[in-house]
Amino acid sequence: MVAGAGYEHFNWMQTVATSDPTPGHTADKPYADHKPGEKFYLNAKQQEQAEADVKPYGASTGFSDRPQRNFSKTTIKWHANLNLVGIKKDGNFDKLRTLSYGFTIDAKGVHLEELKGAY
Repeated sequence: MVAGAGYEHFNWMQTVATSDPTPGHTADKPYADHKPGEKFYLNAKQQEQAEADVKPYGASTGFSDRPQRNFSKTTIKWHANLNLVGIKKDGNFDKLRTLSYGFTIDAKGVHLEELKGAY
């Protein structure tokens, strides 16, 4: 239990829009970024590890993403909206915070979007 928060766990929900989507998704249309059969970005085991990793720093959860694309001389745009969710004992959840981030890869290099929604 996360002390004082009323949530059993935290997790993440992410949507991605990219010009270079993963198989089965349409370019430049947002799609849910999670493994088939999962509701959240991290499965239960991964989320448990994320909580354990940040506990020594006084946090309740952490997030890491490493999007990778091979540049083939065609500009690639990648953008994500990431939601932190608090999961209640009954399995229901609340969206607590939304972050936005991304990048563009072109012939001049990698260009990061400004992280929005963080404080």
